[in-house]
Amino acid sequence: MAGWIETCRSIVAPLECDTTEHFTIAYYFDRLADAATMMADGLGLRDPRPAPRYFELRFVNLLQ
Repeated sequence: MAGWIETCRSIVAPLECDTTEHFTIAYYFDRLADAATMMADGLGLRDPRPAPRYFELRFVNLLQ
């Protein structure tokens, strides 16, 4: 997979899961912030000042 940048690899702690043992959405944003930092480093965009980020999240029920 030449040209790919690994942005996040981590372990999911039990407290980050819901009762059905799925990773909860609240912790996705922590991983997304980590991945954004790694992506910036990989692209040579390292800046000591954190860039403002805006995340828009929409929940869609596909079963209706």
